[in-house]
Amino acid sequence: LQKPVVGIGGHFISGKFDAFRRTIPYSAFVDAFRELIRQLLGENEYVLTAWRDKLTAALGPNGQIMIEVIPEVELIIGSQPAYQHLGPTEADNRFKMVFRNFVGVFCDARHPLVIHLDDLQWIDYASMQLIAMLLQDRRLKHLLFVGSYRDNELSEHHPLLLFTEELKATDVQLESVRLQSLELSEVTQLIADAVHCSTDRVQ
Repeated sequence: LQKPVVGIGGHFISGKFDAFRRTIPYSAFVDAFRELIRQLLGENEYVLTAWRDKLTAALGPNGQIMIEVIPEVELIIGSQPAYQHLGPTEADNRFKMVFRNFVGVFCDARHPLVIHLDDLQWIDYASMQLIAMLLQDRRLKHLLFVGSYRDNELSEHHPLLLFTEELKATDVQLESVRLQSLELSEVTQLIADAVHCSTDRVQ
């Protein structure tokens, strides 16, 4: 997906969940969006100013919240004022709203956003809730999530399976692609294409 998405001016970003970081909420999201911010920092000043204006408008007085999660954001929008501290529930709701506004900056017809999250078998609960919120937000267009996981590491009652069943009960469009092992003929063709020789020689 990466080449066609980037080819039309979109962004393709990727993050990976880790068994050793399951206690850190949103870890794969943070990795993915740090990658995106680094891409923006490589743009010329004219383009970067346009993104700065969009981010500043979307985040409003809550820019520091995003900076604490993704420090590179400060390199684009500059230092931000402190925000009001709230109780746990209110703070969580505010974070989701701010993150939704942040993601929305990168989702439009000229710049569609594809987020690939790998190793979903290690996903944390907070990240599942964030995905559900983003997928069910009708205001977000031109956004595609691609998740990958090893199904042989999922028990019957794994939280990820329960989560996907809950999503299927909503109007979110889900599509599953099961990747099988490569056959000998397919591996042969891959090698032949890579080293530019006949399949007979590869055999």
